[in-house]
Parts: sequence; C-alpha cells; structure tokens
Amino acid sequence: MGAGDAPAGHPKDDDYSPARLMRADSAFFAGRLRLMPEPARWGEMLEWCNHLYNVENISVETFSRIKCPVLLMAGDRDGYNSIDRMVACAKAIPDHQLAIIPGCDHVILFCNFPAVWEAMSPFVFR
Repeated sequence: MGAGDAPAGHPKDDDYSPARLMRADSAFFAGRLRLMPEPARWGEMLEWCNHLYNVENISVETFSRIKCPVLLMAGDRDGYNSIDRMVACAKAIPDHQLAIIPGCDHVILFCNFPAVWEAMSPFVFR
C-alpha cells in the first residue's frame, strides 16, 4: 500500500522515533502500540524504516525482480507517490494488480477501508 519507487536522488529526510511520533499523535500511536505483539521493539522497527526510507534506493528495477503475484494499492491523492509512478512500478511486476483508491491520500486503509477490502478480497482469496 502506497509503495512506489524512491530512486537515487529522491529527497530523503525521514527521522521517525517513538518520541517524535507520540508527540505528533499520542492517541493514534498508543492504539497502535496496543496492537503490536512486541511493542518494546517499536523503536527498532522505526530505525529499520528510517534506513529503508533514507538510505535504500527502490527503483522500478527493484519491482521488476519481484516474481510472486503482487497487489499494489494507493490513493489517488497520495503525496508520496503519483499515480504515474505507481503504474510504472506495477507494470514492472509480471503478475501484478493495481488498485487506486479514489479520494484518498497515502493512508488508504484509514481513508476508505471498504474500498481497500473490495480491492484486496479478490486478490487474497483467489
């Protein structure tokens, strides 16, 4: 969901930490922590994400190496990945499906869960 390419030269300035995210929206992230099987490892996961977002280069070539069926999903108003970039990434995967959820930004799961479920169900239960 919302995973497009981030090729070399793409601006990278993410620095997520538990303290920063709790300051940003403590109610939301406290709820997420209650769902985590190992909440003490949240900081470790964020460090991994920071590395992925800031160091790794994910290009259309990266997507072309995927050999399993993939469903890519994004909102039509995603500020991180344009529809054109999502289409290019999807086309690079031999066995892909692409669902663009209208009226949503990057967090499509919370924006329109019924549309996400309708797009996911045929892919997951095929």
